[in-house]
Amino acid sequence: MAGTLARKVRAFWALGPFSDAHMPAVHTALAMAIALGGLLSIGHLGWSVYATFGVMCAAYGRGLAPKPNFLVQLVGGLSLSATVVLGAVLGLMPDRELAFVIVAPVWAGIITLVGIRVQWRPAGALFHMFGLGAVAAVPSSSHLVAVSAVVSLAATAMTLVLGAILVRVIPRRTVHPDPELPTVLGVLRDRAAWRLAGTYVLVSAVAGLIAHSLGLGHVSWAVLTAVAPLSASGHGSRLLRGTQRLVGTMAGLGVTWLFFVMHPGEVATVIAVIVLQGVTELIVVRNYAWAMLTVTPMALKRLRFGAVLF
Repeated sequence: MAGTLARKVRAFWALGPFSDAHMPAVHTALAMAIALGGLLSIGHLGWSVYATFGVMCAAYGRGLAPKPNFLVQLVGGLSLSATVVLGAVLGLMPDRELAFVIVAPVWAGIITLVGIRVQWRPAGALFHMFGLGAVAAVPSSSHLVAVSAVVSLAATAMTLVLGAILVRVIPRRTVHPDPELPTVLGVLRDRAAWRLAGTYVLVSAVAGLIAHSLGLGHVSWAVLTAVAPLSASGHGSRLLRGTQRLVGTMAGLGVTWLFFVMHPGEVATVIAVIVLQGVTELIVVRNYAWAMLTVTPMALKRLRFGAVLF
């Protein structure tokens, strides 16, 4: 029994195949450096909560040839920008938390269907739920709604141009064949697509309502934790993903505490976020628990940037 337990523990923390993870790692890190460096130079680091999610389109399209890679990242970037603007609109509401609880499940279902249409990887609406919750968490204004649109779209455009360059100059060992994309009508007729979208709606709604009714605060974190396992396929993989997120997040909070007690300045914080983003993309598809060690402090630093808005 001890030997079986040891094997399970090793498997829990084992890293999967590399699978050219250097490509999204370099892409996201460079794009994040350009976006955050630019905002820091003009004295608007608080707007980084909008820019970083435009940059996250670089995480899509892993291993694809240049054209399908660009198309997947384009749709991902536009949908993430729309998510940012929607979050800023929710920030106008008197009860931002309740507004998020109501809107997030519907948006998760829509985004899931969009993802199925373009076959983006990682699958699902996790990035969008993170973006919606992060932006909606801070008070907004009509001016900031406009700023959110401009900054997120500008970050997306910059990331797409950078990706179009990098995909041709960074060597990769394997390039996956072009995916066979379903038509819009095909997705709308696909019962499996609706089941997955419905699962996102149900899970995010239940998690949000429970967290809101209990007055726990940070409802978006409850929703994120609930939907994170859904990007994996099969009950066993989802159970593993959920457990890895829980364990990795708890360990990541320790890393975050160590970072905060050092009281880093803005420049040091920006550098840390860039490095953490690159490391995350190197390991997130290889082992989700290890990735949470970098995702947790990076996410909390992003939210702290957002707090600079006010």
